[in-house]
Amino acid sequence: FVPETLHHLVKVNSPRVQEWIDRVDSEVRVIKRPDVEEVSNNLLGELWEHKRIMFYTVLTSGLWVADTFIYFGLSFYSTNLSGSIYVNYCCIGAAEIPAYFLLFFFIKKYSRRNVMMITHFLSAVSFVVIVFLPEDSLWTHLCWYSGKMIISISFMTVYVAASEIFPTNIRNSTLGICEMVSRIGGILSPYVATLVCLLY
Repeated sequence: FVPETLHHLVKVNSPRVQEWIDRVDSEVRVIKRPDVEEVSNNLLGELWEHKRIMFYTVLTSGLWVADTFIYFGLSFYSTNLSGSIYVNYCCIGAAEIPAYFLLFFFIKKYSRRNVMMITHFLSAVSFVVIVFLPEDSLWTHLCWYSGKMIISISFMTVYVAASEIFPTNIRNSTLGICEMVSRIGGILSPYVATLVCLLY
């Protein structure tokens, strides 16, 4: 036998409504709140207590500095490539479009760590190859464009991975630190043209 609910009794205008209310009032129920572990929002305390989080913060900051330097450096230097500065700038910007689509495929199929390792390696290879190519070669342009596409995938993967590896209570603070430190790469990126002049 399943007793009718108060809602049903009221709906059918049953005389047993008062009986139901009296029965509930007569039962003393004490509901205890379960013990909840205190969560600290002190960033420095959490980093000092958990060395792994500190390691992740330093590592992610370093990845972000490298990605920011390369990402913005390529955009700045694109106007120094041979050919039309406007076409070069548009092409290096358009190289990011396939990156946005490939990113979803890669991070679903492979782990974030593997995607970051492979994209950093491939971007390094594409920029080392440029050193051995003539400056006005089509292959030089293709290496620049593919490097920009690959580093764009890496840049977005770092964002996704960083938001997943930090605990919720300090995620905003640690991501803020990584973002702040990454601006060092943004500050240095206009000097890519100077570095390239040293190579050629």
